[in-house]
Order: sequence, then C-alpha cells, then structure tokens
Amino acid sequence: MNKLIIDRSKWACGNSKFNKGLLVPGMGRCCLGFLGQECGLKDYLAARNAIPSTVICTGGVIWPSELFELNFSTGYRNDHFLTIINDYVSIDNETRESWIAASFKYLLDYNVEFINEYE
Repeated sequence: MNKLIIDRSKWACGNSKFNKGLLVPGMGRCCLGFLGQECGLKDYLAARNAIPSTVICTGGVIWPSELFELNFSTGYRNDHFLTIINDYVSIDNETRESWIAASFKYLLDYNVEFINEYE
C-alpha cells in the first residue's frame, strides 16, 4: 500500500484560505495536487488544472490508473469524486479528512497521513 502525506497548512480544501478548484492554487494544493506531487507532477504543469485528467504533460507523471476509473456507486470518475470531497464547503475538517482518507484507501490503495495544523 502506498502512503500519501497531506500537509494541512498547505491544503486547499473546503473553507481553507487557499482558492479551491485547482491542483496547485497559489501556495496550496488540493488532495490530488499532493498525490500529483508524489507522482512526479511539477507545479508549473498543474497550475491551471483542476483534475489530473486535464494535465497535459510529458514530464514523467505516472498517475494511479484507478484515478481515472468510473465509479458506478458514485456516478463519477474517481478523480472527480475526490475533487468534490476536497472542495465541499459544508463539512467540517474532521469529516473531510476521514472521507479523504477512506476514499484514497478504497479507490487508490493509498494510506493518507495528515500533518501540521490548518492555517
């Protein structure tokens, strides 16, 4: 099983101080931005992209193939589903973290560790 570290102080999610909707918005990054970083995604390639499938790159990024599978139980591709959870403003941080951790584990076989505190 793979491990993904999400730094709360740089996490662009829900009600964070960072703009949401992009893999790498300014100084923060969404949950898939952290995954992209682990997969070799350079910030300049992710800068204006909201989901991994929109990143046009030849820089050696290897996304988990499961990220692009259609999940029939949610009706979304896995990358879209994770983006929705990441950006959802009507849940508290504890719930978001548990949903993100459970989804990454179930969908992509990643254990997520959250570090630092929200800013």
